[in-house]
Amino acid sequence: MAVKGMWLDGAKGWFDDLLDGKERFYVVGRWIWLSLTLLALGWSGVCFVQLWQEANQEQAEKYLSPMDLSKERQSLEALVFSYNSIQAERKDSLRLANDIIRIGRNPMVRMEAPKNVPVASTEPSVEDLVDLPPLVIVRAVMVMGKDASAVVDIDGIGNGMVVRKGTTFSDKKGRFLSVGTDKLIFRWNGTNVSVPVNL
Repeated sequence: MAVKGMWLDGAKGWFDDLLDGKERFYVVGRWIWLSLTLLALGWSGVCFVQLWQEANQEQAEKYLSPMDLSKERQSLEALVFSYNSIQAERKDSLRLANDIIRIGRNPMVRMEAPKNVPVASTEPSVEDLVDLPPLVIVRAVMVMGKDASAVVDIDGIGNGMVVRKGTTFSDKKGRFLSVGTDKLIFRWNGTNVSVPVNL
């Protein structure tokens, strides 16, 4: 306790000398202490002014007038329309390519007129059009050992149908003969039709 009292008395004496001392060391110490105090007060004032300005600026930003976005909206709508057009065109071209592959027509081979057929042929009858095989699109193929099945969309009959070898459709006009990972084959009115698997 005596040591602690000595330290307190010493610090108090040194502080009193700093405030009232006439020696040069104490005068310089007083000026340094006064300068640091004024500097701290000035810095706190600057920080207070900056905080006040930032608070007012945030409040002013809340009341900004809304921007005119009509040009950006029009350009985005034009871009969306262009994208939808391209998607529709691709979908139609994919459907056309599937039809060409389904009927076995190679677009790179030159077509020749069949022999013994008049050039001016009659238009196809309704029966001929009705007897065309339906469009079949393969959505998925599942193979487990020797068993295989596929999920297909059959035009005019249904979507998401699960078929396997021997499955019939359209009142038994069509019948699936094989299901593979590369193609499906079904028989339609006595004609085998191959459907490629493009997943």
